[in-house]
Amino acid sequence: MYRTSDGEYRRADRAAGRSQLDAGGSTGAALYFPDSHPGGTVLLGGCLEECSALIKLALPVD
Repeated sequence: MYRTSDGEYRRADRAAGRSQLDAGGSTGAALYFPDSHPGGTVLLGGCLEECSALIKLALPVD
């Protein structure tokens, strides 16, 4: 999800990258948010193994 600088939310139209990582792993990802401009925040969520804990990330886009 992308939150624009105006507070509007947009879903990714396309995404590429691994959806599961092992501890200590890393990956690259590409997300496409049509009609969006830099200055907002990408919001990502997920969970640890068997969803024992939720993860929420907010990544600023400059």
